Amino acid sequence: MNVLYVEDDPRDADLVSRELTRSAARIQLEIAPTLQAARNRLADPNASYDLVLADVRLPDGTGLELLEEIRKQAQALAVVILTGVGDEETAVAALKAGADDYVMKRSDYLARLPLILETALERFKATTARRSRSLQVLYAEHDSIDIDLTRRHLARYAPHIHLDVAYTALEALQRLRASKEGGAPYDVLLLDYQLPGVNALELLKMLQHEPDVNLPTVLVTGRGDEEVAVEALRLGAVNYLVKNPGYLFNLPATLENAFYGTELERERARLAESERRFRLLAENARDLIYRYRFKPTPAFEYVSPAATRILGYTPEEHYADPELGFKVVHPDDRHLLAQAASAGYTGQPLVLRWIRKDGAIIWTEQHNTPIYNEQGELVALEGIARDITQRQQAIEALRASEAAERESRQLAEAFRDSAAALIGAPDLDTVMQVILESVARVVPNSAVNIMLIEDGYARPRYWRGYQPERIPHIQQFSVSVMDTPNLRQMVETQAPFLISHTDQYTDWVQIPLTAWVKSYVAAPIRSRGQVIGFLNLDSDVPGFFTEFHARHLQAFADQASLAIERAQLYEEIQRHARELERRVAERTADLQRSEARYRAIIESQTDLVCRFLPGGILTFVNQTFCQHFQRKPEALLGTSLFDLLPAEEGARLEHLIASLDRQNPIATIELREVTADGQERWFHWSEHMLFDEAGNFLEYQAVGRDITERKLAEEQLRHMLEQAISLGELKSRYASMAAHDLRSPLAAIKTSVDLLQRYSDRLTEEQKRLKYENIHSSIAVMIELLDDILTMGRVESGKLKFEPVALDLTAFCQDVVQEVRQAVDPERPIEFRCQDCNTARLDPKLLRHILHNLLSNAMKYSPAGTPVLFTVECRADSIVLRVQDHGIGIPEAEQAHLFETFFRASNARGVAGTGLGLAIVRQAVELHGGEITCESREGVGTTFTVTLPCVNAGDC
Repeated sequence: MNVLYVEDDPRDADLVSRELTRSAARIQLEIAPTLQAARNRLADPNASYDLVLADVRLPDGTGLELLEEIRKQAQALAVVILTGVGDEETAVAALKAGADDYVMKRSDYLARLPLILETALERFKATTARRSRSLQVLYAEHDSIDIDLTRRHLARYAPHIHLDVAYTALEALQRLRASKEGGAPYDVLLLDYQLPGVNALELLKMLQHEPDVNLPTVLVTGRGDEEVAVEALRLGAVNYLVKNPGYLFNLPATLENAFYGTELERERARLAESERRFRLLAENARDLIYRYRFKPTPAFEYVSPAATRILGYTPEEHYADPELGFKVVHPDDRHLLAQAASAGYTGQPLVLRWIRKDGAIIWTEQHNTPIYNEQGELVALEGIARDITQRQQAIEALRASEAAERESRQLAEAFRDSAAALIGAPDLDTVMQVILESVARVVPNSAVNIMLIEDGYARPRYWRGYQPERIPHIQQFSVSVMDTPNLRQMVETQAPFLISHTDQYTDWVQIPLTAWVKSYVAAPIRSRGQVIGFLNLDSDVPGFFTEFHARHLQAFADQASLAIERAQLYEEIQRHARELERRVAERTADLQRSEARYRAIIESQTDLVCRFLPGGILTFVNQTFCQHFQRKPEALLGTSLFDLLPAEEGARLEHLIASLDRQNPIATIELREVTADGQERWFHWSEHMLFDEAGNFLEYQAVGRDITERKLAEEQLRHMLEQAISLGELKSRYASMAAHDLRSPLAAIKTSVDLLQRYSDRLTEEQKRLKYENIHSSIAVMIELLDDILTMGRVESGKLKFEPVALDLTAFCQDVVQEVRQAVDPERPIEFRCQDCNTARLDPKLLRHILHNLLSNAMKYSPAGTPVLFTVECRADSIVLRVQDHGIGIPEAEQAHLFETFFRASNARGVAGTGLGLAIVRQAVELHGGEITCESREGVGTTFTVTLPCVNAGDC
């Protein structure tokens, strides 16, 4: 606590300072000699004070002035006023001004001063906390003067108290009802007795029938109305004030006391209910709950019924014997309780063993809370104790398990090391030394040795830990197994043997080598059902070895047995290996001779021979195979046969190999290869699965023979056969077409001739002329048909040759135009255009076929009178011929079949034709090495474009 002491008397200031230093070191005192000095200290932002102790009389003012300034500035400071002896009026004035306490300078005031200061500070804090909450007061008063005076006083001295005025009792009742239905809440009801109509007592009676209205009520009465006040208290008022002079100074405290007193009573009721519930919980709790009092006399104030179940002692026995709580603590744990008490019960759990009334020992966990008085003295201890015996037993079991686990881990690590040595050590001596070292890690001992039995005698072969002077005795030591009881028993039982105290074992051999041994344990080394040796541990400590050591020792003895068996097996394997090497050498020589014969046969083959594993990995190739693939044997072996072939052919071969099995071990396939120079070759491969004498699969063998010449011959025969079939079909189609298309003109000729023969004398000259023209027209159609058939026949038989000559292209085309007009329609205009064309090397026969067919088709399939456009364009390296008409056009879906033999468009059925013309045109164009294209729209017209390359660039 930081205190600013305002005192001008140096002697008083020194006395107060000395007393506080002696009896209340927690109070830090700072002295200000004048009122102004105190003001300066309080204004300092770095200063921090909890309380001001001010003398009334100061050289530059009074302590009451400082009090008034502190309260006006609302500084959070407690204030205590010092007054002279008998200055009661000053003390009362100080309290009215807001002081938290006063001290009269009597003879004993210094001794009482620390407690007064601390109490004043606590009172100030409580008042501050209380005044931080505003009080809503309903004031029933009809006198406007009293209302105004009350409001002014509260505004000055208790601004946290707010008044809501009701001028009559009934208005006050309505306000109270409204507050309970959601209106503004009230904390206190302040009633003046003299109210118009219904007075305060009658209102109190009415409130008794309003259960929802339960406010603390303060009654204000006139001077001398004590009887009224008593009646008001009987009707439920919590306090009253008499309107004596100065009663308003008591009003704030009275209203606060009424409110907080009522709240306190309600809190007490709630605490009583809470205590009842907590007591019920404590009575039924499984943990032991207690409160132990140290002062004024030690005793248990409360012990829950769980004490009977946990300890066997009833709560009454604890109440009767204050020392029982210490007596039940196990003697070995009482020092822990003393340590906790000396440390002040820090709140850390305390684990103790308790002795039950029946003598059983249980484990408990206690949580203690120390209770101190205002002087900081320990006066009581509250705590909860829980029975954790099962948990502690589980912990102990876990610790034991962890210890066992550590031992098991050490044992496993030792076994691992010895097993690793057993597997990887180069010789038996190294393995045995590792086993001896591993034994020392798991089973402590003074010395250890391994004895092996030879001709009925046990002799040490390996040892560790013996004093140097004993080594010669060990090297010379030999003992009969059957004449030594402990060794004989291990041979007969094949079990470990333990002597805890050799002094108590009458058959112990007392020789210099063994006289120092006081405890002994051994395990037999067993192999194939027989004991072949012993693993012995010696200790110079009596009773050192136990059955636990014996059990572990046997495991190491078994490892020693494995090491010995391994060494024996290794020796036998070495012997067999030497014999096997001899046999292998003989067999290898035979195989080499056989392989030489086999290789000579294989290498003389002209076929490709190889062997390979699954996946095609080559293991053997003959010289022919290497020559074919142009690689050396070392470059081929280890690679895949499938990768040497084209991807598609390799996949086919791999699929074939996968289909082979024991029932179908042979298959053949023909594969195509492309040599490095780009030639295509065909090979016939025969694939075989190879097995050893026991029927186990070894590898695959493949033999490949070049059948390219045979394949070519077959291809030629197939092509000739296809040509023959095609020519036969063509001849059949030609015959059918000729028979069909020649029948119509022949019929027309026959009809005309018959008419001329029979009715010549009846026909006019004009009729005769028309008949003759009909005959000539039919003959022309037959000639055209026969020409097309003959031309197509030459094409199909390959007799139509390309024979270019130098042509005057313009003159040639003009002649063809005239020929076509005369043959088809002399009246039809053909518009011929030629651009920059002179001499060109072309085949005149083929060119005539091209132009005749295209121009005649353009005229036949165009309406009468419509012109046909024929253009010739000579370029640097080609000649472009284009024929355009405005005829019926060709359906778009049928244009892809234009150049097929005997094809005619569906809209050309009414026009005479063979269906061979465009096929002949395409053949003639292709013989030139050119190309022909067509653009046509049905009902609009057709354009054929022929592009012919120049034979010589200079000719175009």
